[in-house]
Amino acid sequence: MKGKAKMRPGTTKNGQNLCALRWLKRTRPGGTTDEFSKYFDTVLTSDQHEKYKEAKNLVQCISRRQVLLRVQTYWQNMNIFIATVNSHPCQTPLGHISRG
Repeated sequence: MKGKAKMRPGTTKNGQNLCALRWLKRTRPGGTTDEFSKYFDTVLTSDQHEKYKEAKNLVQCISRRQVLLRVQTYWQNMNIFIATVNSHPCQTPLGHISRG
């Protein structure tokens, strides 16, 4: 039954899923899991398999970079917020709030 199912690549960013996305878009829209398995296992050369592994590593690097940029942006925004609050004449500076 699995082979007759419509191919749906998983969300994991690996070479096989990247290949499946491209295969569905360019080669065989609406293709089945069995058709893709045959394509991936027999049609692709070892060089093409290596290229998909490289693409997987690149996607992972980009994902890590995006996370780092989001964290960096968050902390930059927090520093701007703290500086704004601290400079406001009606507010007690953060970090200098008495615990009563």
